[in-house]
Amino acid sequence: MRAVTTGSETQGDELATTAAAEKSRPRARDASLDLVRAVAMVLVVLCHFGPLVMSHHPAALSVCTSLGFLGVPLFVMLTGYLMLGRTYDDATLAHFLKRNLLGMLVAFEIWNALWCVLGNNVPALLPGANGLPTDPVEALHAALFLGPTGNALWYLHMSLALYLGIPVVSWALQKLRGPYRVLLGVCLVACGTLVPSLVAAQASLRPSLIPLAPVLEMSVFSASVWGHSAWLLFLVVGYAARTLRDRLRPAPLALGLVASVAAHSLLNTRLILSGRAVLNDYDFVLVVASSVLLFLLLLSLGRRIQSPRAASALAWVSERSFGVYVTHLWVIGGLFTLVRRFGIHPEGVNSLSHDLTLLLAGIPAVCCVSLAVVQLLALVPPVRRWALLMRDRTR
Repeated sequence: MRAVTTGSETQGDELATTAAAEKSRPRARDASLDLVRAVAMVLVVLCHFGPLVMSHHPAALSVCTSLGFLGVPLFVMLTGYLMLGRTYDDATLAHFLKRNLLGMLVAFEIWNALWCVLGNNVPALLPGANGLPTDPVEALHAALFLGPTGNALWYLHMSLALYLGIPVVSWALQKLRGPYRVLLGVCLVACGTLVPSLVAAQASLRPSLIPLAPVLEMSVFSASVWGHSAWLLFLVVGYAARTLRDRLRPAPLALGLVASVAAHSLLNTRLILSGRAVLNDYDFVLVVASSVLLFLLLLSLGRRIQSPRAASALAWVSERSFGVYVTHLWVIGGLFTLVRRFGIHPEGVNSLSHDLTLLLAGIPAVCCVSLAVVQLLALVPPVRRWALLMRDRTR
């Protein structure tokens, strides 16, 4: 390396050594990002566990789904926060393809095969309404991206599509300026949430009218899963949050979140009581608003975490959040099978107090057991790396 100021080879070597040391030195973990992952993990568990025990209580069911549907968007916004805005040169792109895209692809293929095998051979673990595909042909179609997964692994189909587009979207966000960038942003909001919300509301509230249908799709890199253009919107919101982070204030964000979740819950409660279809799509405007407000709130609150012990615990949970995502449905099935042996029927008609107790006890139990299962699986290094996507993270 040439000397920067004097031309001295010695000074140049020192500068090169210092730069290499700075580059290799791991940056401190950001507790707020670990907080986002941990909360997202709990909400995904709530999304699948809550409806199983609250199906006979419309108001409580609506609250569970309104909160539970915020989990997956948090993961996607976190991806945008971390991965958009980077400069993907040849070296960075090669690292991205190997570490991120290939890892996600291998993990999907592993779990797709495992879910098929377990579904055929351990039916006692099937968690009620959250059915899993047991047909090997369907699993093969999903593995080759020729058909839907039919289960919670749909998230990995969507993630792989987004990952393919991340370098392109990152480049576009850095290069595009002026009116064209604004126009794309307006179209993304309109097609990602406003138009789909209008279509869903009409189908539920006024089904007799001539049906509306969204035409424009803003997700250049997408998958045939629910949410459609909303996922690119969530990705870009995560990127935009980096510039807003220093100006975030928890109080107004919390008030907005409570108002949005309450409005969504009340709306769905009325729809359930009237026998109409609920509005729970990921691109529904209240789901999008609540997701964004929660993400910003967690970024703000995470900066206030000062305890090294709390930060360390969040980091531990965060590193296992993907593993919990792909194992928690089986844990729910196993716990349901277990409690039925003690005469408890979580899916039966029970009192609200009974089911609330089961919910409040069940969510931590599912999370803790899932984390324990993931920890055991992580003892095998190839499983840890390729099936659980656990690695040392740097920010």
